[in-house]
Amino acid sequence: MDNIHQLNEEFDIFLHKLNQIKNPFEQSLFILIFIPYFQIFLDINKRTSRMICNIPLLRNNL
Repeated sequence: MDNIHQLNEEFDIFLHKLNQIKNPFEQSLFILIFIPYFQIFLDINKRTSRMICNIPLLRNNL
């Protein structure tokens, strides 16, 4: 996304949806799927999502 305002808006939607999910496994899957389609970065979207998807699991000692 080229527009920083659009990026912020989409990221807020992402966070809102993520916070509605209570199960850490579902949160992890949501992150894994959503980040690459979100195209936050020019290149490393898939690698970033694979790394970030571990956060809900680590927060819950899983």
